Amino acid sequence: MKIEKFEDIRAWVCKQTMSGDLLPAPSPAQDFPRKTPPRMYAQIWVRRLERLPLTTFACTRAWQQARELTNLVYDLTEQEKFKKDFRLRDQIQGASGSIMHNIAEGFDDGSDIEFIRFLKYARRSASEVQSEIYLAFDRKYVSDDDFKKVYDTATTTKKSINAFIAYLRKSKH
Repeated sequence: MKIEKFEDIRAWVCKQTMSGDLLPAPSPAQDFPRKTPPRMYAQIWVRRLERLPLTTFACTRAWQQARELTNLVYDLTEQEKFKKDFRLRDQIQGASGSIMHNIAEGFDDGSDIEFIRFLKYARRSASEVQSEIYLAFDRKYVSDDDFKKVYDTATTTKKSINAFIAYLRKSKH
């Protein structure tokens, strides 16, 4: 998201916290001199927000992307051809949901080592979704565009999970 003005910050905060109530957005006049350019104000405020601790798994980028992927998968599996293949439908739905659930479960475990273990499970489930969407594509249950969207979203989710793992490993030392 490109952040250049105060409204963009408020939208970003709401998206990151899933609710506008968790992080109050200050007005520019309260925190910075009037001549501060909006772009600079936005960059300073974003840096402040990035230092806040994560309070729930729903605030993590990886979980939000996993949620998006899961909803994509569920929407696709409701299509006529796909929903008749019960085994593949259930398998890909389970794998996509597993990404979200493992991130949530690991987040609430309390230990970075255990959280990393659950993040690795989530990453494997994202790979499973990618493999299953190939099969769905081969069986002509999904279009080229749908295949690409699911595959790319799973890739993006795995990258976020990998970044989260790297962050947790680095924070231990």
